[in-house]
Amino acid sequence: MKKIVAMGVCLGVLLVFSGSAQAATGGRFFFGAFAEMGKCLSYEGLGFGGEVGFAVSDLVSLVAEGATGKLSLVSSGENSYSSYRDEMKMSVTPFGFSIHFTAPLGDRVQPYVGVGIAYQSVKLTYTSTSEYTYYGGSEKETGTETYDLHALSPMFKLGVAVALTDHIRVVGEYQQMLAKDKIEYEGSHSSSYNEVFFGSSNVRFGIRIVL
Repeated sequence: MKKIVAMGVCLGVLLVFSGSAQAATGGRFFFGAFAEMGKCLSYEGLGFGGEVGFAVSDLVSLVAEGATGKLSLVSSGENSYSSYRDEMKMSVTPFGFSIHFTAPLGDRVQPYVGVGIAYQSVKLTYTSTSEYTYYGGSEKETGTETYDLHALSPMFKLGVAVALTDHIRVVGEYQQMLAKDKIEYEGSHSSSYNEVFFGSSNVRFGIRIVL
């Protein structure tokens, strides 16, 4: 991952300095809609999002975006005396602002890198169900815990846009975000907290309309 980030930063710097090699057109607005396959820690799921942006030139764009998605993870097991089922659900709602640097390779195929900042709101629900069997009967236990996590995080993108017409582009994009928050525990005489790192890796596909 460190190599990917380093390559992205180097490419972004290279694109900035190569801007004088291609004449910039006038600024233009664009918007898009995406479906994305997300992975957060061991969770996997599907989300949807949209973006609005402004192309400052052929090489540089400013983008604001938002998305929402649900991810889940289920584990279970059993033996002669007991069984369990753990279900973890995560609702992820990131909003971000980024700068895109487009490679000056032509009008049809436009690879780009993006860097920015995102606000991530994550709701984590953990439900555990255990059943114990013993001589003469059985016993079932169920517990649920919910955590709300909120944080700002850096955002890195690597994508490519392919022009179908002058105004319609098909876009594929990889996103990486990582954030940190605290989960606090309150006791009768004391309190404590754990620092939690969270974030997501998303692969997005969608349509971008250039006005």
